[in-house]
Amino acid sequence: MTTNKNNKRQEEKITALYCRLSQDDNLDGEINSISNQKEILMTYAKKNGYLHPKFFVDDGISGTTFNRPGFQEMEKLIESGKVSTVVVKDLSRFGREHLLCGHYTEIVYPSLGVNFIAIQENVDTTKGVGTEMMPFHNIFNEWYAAQTSKKIRAVNEMKAAKGKQVKVLPKSQGNWNRKRYLLPPLILILSDERQAILCLPIFTVGEKTV
Repeated sequence: MTTNKNNKRQEEKITALYCRLSQDDNLDGEINSISNQKEILMTYAKKNGYLHPKFFVDDGISGTTFNRPGFQEMEKLIESGKVSTVVVKDLSRFGREHLLCGHYTEIVYPSLGVNFIAIQENVDTTKGVGTEMMPFHNIFNEWYAAQTSKKIRAVNEMKAAKGKQVKVLPKSQGNWNRKRYLLPPLILILSDERQAILCLPIFTVGEKTV
């Protein structure tokens, strides 16, 4: 009787299908798009009989932080015992900070009875498949994020040096005082009208011209 109740509870739990895409991932094209991730995850869930699939999505958020709305929503359900399995397309979609990736997948989830699956790396923690290589994948994913950030910074510096437009920070809410922010390769002068002004590489810092 107890076994039947446990099975019923397990059947009622959801399968969390987690998708993430950062701005840097756009360099990879359609392969990591949210729509492509959803299709892969749903196909996998149906094919392998995972019940009650539910998507959790973070679009435009770096994997180097776990302070993401979709991820936090999923974690709340996991902690409340409403999730049986977490499925991601690959480990980099889950995160690019190897210590926290390991903390969740190797400590938190097993302690809560939650299975973790990364399709591309063939990871299934309940079956003990692919787990021995997870730390190495996670370290590489963190390294890749750092290298991508350096490349983007270098491209922006080159564009700014040639007088070309580069991306600026988005507007934020609240009162903006007139301040200068040195953001390689440019300075944003934030006016009282909340407008961002792009400065070319020749600019003034204090009394010294650079």
